[in-house]
Amino acid sequence: MDYQQVIKEESFDYEIHFYHVYRRKVENKQYDFNKHLENDCKFDLPFLLNVMSTHMNVIAEHKGLSLNELMDSEELTKEAAIEFRDDMIEEIKKEYLRKLEEELKEAEEELRFAIEDEDYYEKRKYIGEENDIGGVVGEEERVSLIEGEKQKQRKYSQQVEDLKQAIKSIQTSTLELSL
Repeated sequence: MDYQQVIKEESFDYEIHFYHVYRRKVENKQYDFNKHLENDCKFDLPFLLNVMSTHMNVIAEHKGLSLNELMDSEELTKEAAIEFRDDMIEEIKKEYLRKLEEELKEAEEELRFAIEDEDYYEKRKYIGEENDIGGVVGEEERVSLIEGEKQKQRKYSQQVEDLKQAIKSIQTSTLELSL
């Protein structure tokens, strides 16, 4: 296994847990990805060293060092941990963005359907006629259907806006974490 594979594997395990935490924050209008990393994710030195411990040979090779050189120098170990953390964060960002963009696409599609459905109910001409698509529908039911589609539009419009804000926060994230 090479260094990039190690980063992807470790990031994936971490991302699976913390994506849902971030998603709940987005639903509550807390888009700041940097705050999420600072407050919700654990990237301290003991954690990183624990994660890195099973991959030290690969990390040493990636750094162009022998395992002994890496392990014997506190400074080199800390540098490796910082690089490892930063690389993990970049992978986590990629996966968060992929998932958010997928959700955004679905929300935009649902919004489009709600707009089309409202338009259909607004323009329905043969209310109460059997040959109308959907059969007999009274004016009260038609108005109810229109209102239902408007509620969907509000819901999906807000979801689209929230997802766009979250994506922007991740794309502009420039977090400088200290160890």
